[in-house]
Amino acid sequence: MSYEFRSWDDLAAQYEPISSSPENHAVMALIRNSKRFGFPIGMNINHRDKSIQIHAAASLLIEVFNIADATEVPPISYPTVGTKLYVDSVALLANSLD
Repeated sequence: MSYEFRSWDDLAAQYEPISSSPENHAVMALIRNSKRFGFPIGMNINHRDKSIQIHAAASLLIEVFNIADATEVPPISYPTVGTKLYVDSVALLANSLD
């Protein structure tokens, strides 16, 4: 079975308008504040390379906001540095419990 992967630039462009939506702000607030209320977002890949962690975080955001199915996410790479998708992915990692 072969999959058609979409480019990170395409996925990041689709994420951009969503990044300012109330739903996105709610998800990012949940991630940012979860530890304080005793419900930390856990990450079990902290032993992996940072690029793998960013890929996983970006893939999660893409899936949560119905931008693409996981099978459409390019393997091995991650979003372009500086895009909102990259920034939010790094924020998700920073606020996750190791």
